[in-house]
Amino acid sequence: STANSETVGGVTVTYQNISTDVRDTYTLIDDDYIGSELIINGDFATDSDWIATPDTVNTIANKTLTVTTTVSTRGAYQNISTSEGGVYTFTATASSFVLDALIRVTDGSSPAAGFAESQVVDGVATLTFTAVGSLTNIYLRNTTAGTSVWTSVSVKRLIEVA
Repeated sequence: STANSETVGGVTVTYQNISTDVRDTYTLIDDDYIGSELIINGDFATDSDWIATPDTVNTIANKTLTVTTTVSTRGAYQNISTSEGGVYTFTATASSFVLDALIRVTDGSSPAAGFAESQVVDGVATLTFTAVGSLTNIYLRNTTAGTSVWTSVSVKRLIEVA
């Protein structure tokens, strides 16, 4: 991990794992510095950017992504660029979902056994993860066959403030 510090208004802040040249692209929210959005079409405004796994039909309409699976352990995904060792927050919301629906991250270009996951509870799943490579697979997974309706997906990089 790399660390650098700056003093503003008499307060010294040490940044972990983020270089000085990109620090201005982050926003302070609830004591965390948050980067820009990494998901394309996470608000489902257009019918694009989400890939269906086999045995899955993705439908984007009315600012939702409906994922219908005919077998278990299928869903929708997209790949994002990440920095190995970088810390990220992944949040997804769903208006309806199958039993045990979850969000998962994997270190390849397609869904597989993930290195981190979080179940949807009351329509929300949140996961903080450390990237293990330069490409991370973001996966909305139906654990059982059926239909889940996703209303938003977000992944942003976090800056650790020491």
